[in-house]
Order: sequence, then structure tokens, then C-alpha cells
Amino acid sequence: MPPSGTVGLAVSVPQDAFAGPVSLRLTPLTPQGLPNQLPLGFSPLVAFDLREDGGTAPAVPLPATVTGLGDGTAPVHLVAYRTSVHAWVVVTPGLVPDAGAVTAGEAPVRSQVAELERR
Repeated sequence: MPPSGTVGLAVSVPQDAFAGPVSLRLTPLTPQGLPNQLPLGFSPLVAFDLREDGGTAPAVPLPATVTGLGDGTAPVHLVAYRTSVHAWVVVTPGLVPDAGAVTAGEAPVRSQVAELERR
């Protein structure tokens, strides 16, 4: 069940994530803006597109924190759409919200759409 309030998203960029200056773009997406349909039974809680304009991959994971998930304790999953296989791939399964928030240890970067979803 989707949250009833506002859901917030923040991606942290550790100091040593990139060797030099980079330009990151974090774009929120609506369910209609997803690149492909989700598997049956899944519903998006938040979807985003995180890109690094120079094509450089981070040296360390970029944690993503989602807030406003409500008091439910049902696990959520971070998934990414991989254009190479035209499918949604689980990045971090079974994240349990604590006080309405959850942090995934690795936000996908480099032209990938990711989302936190509940089944």
C-alpha cells in the first residue's frame, strides 16, 4: 500500500565517492514515467533516475534514504531497471522501515531508473 503523505528522497555522496568534480542529476519519476511495467503485485513508493553526466561510476556506494513511509513494517525493496536485459533487478531486498524511513546502502548510478517498492 502506498504511503498517504509526502515521501522524501535523499542520496548521500561520500567525500571519496568520485576522484574529482562530477555533476549528478537526481530526477523524481511518477509511476507513468517508469521505463517498463513492474511485475504484478508490486507498487512503487518512490522512483528516481540518478545519473552522473560524465559516465564515471562512484568508487563507493551512494546511500539513498527514503522518508515518509508511514508506520507500516512491511519490507520494501530497492530495484533498478537494467536496459541491457530489459528487466527490473533487485538491488537491495527486504528493507524494513524504521520510524517511517529506510536507507538503502547503494543507489544505482549511471543511467538507471531505481525505485523503492512494496509488494
